[in-house]
Amino acid sequence: MLGSERFQEMRPRLNPDVAHRIAAGLEISEQRYLAAQRRRQVLLSEVHATFENFDAWIAPVKQHFPPIYPDDFPTADAETAMESRCFGPTRPANIFNLCASALPLRLRHELLPAALQLLAPAGQEARLLGLSIACEQVVGSASLPDMSSWLHST
Repeated sequence: MLGSERFQEMRPRLNPDVAHRIAAGLEISEQRYLAAQRRRQVLLSEVHATFENFDAWIAPVKQHFPPIYPDDFPTADAETAMESRCFGPTRPANIFNLCASALPLRLRHELLPAALQLLAPAGQEARLLGLSIACEQVVGSASLPDMSSWLHST
């Protein structure tokens, strides 16, 4: 368990953006945490009941693209704003105990989504992979990106 005192001791050794997210969690009261857990249980029931009528959900992987170079954001607040724009569509898999796969799409960088995800209940991984293969046969597979500009000559 990571309590406030242990966190403060470890904070200098943590990645600053990770430390910032952990610090925000330490400000949540016990009552608020328990209320969120009760709400999550209600939503879990609703989500899993929905899958009685569907094999999988399809959703975008990202709503916004992150910057090419992370140092384009000179302050912690600017980085936090960028992160909040990029998070989102993949969180339901974690919150609702789902398995997921992501399929890159052959679209230009400016168009969204650049990938789609398929989500299914935990334990349905084999079925989800079969659905992912079937979807890939329809939408095609994206070519590998040219990463040569990232290489540094030594």
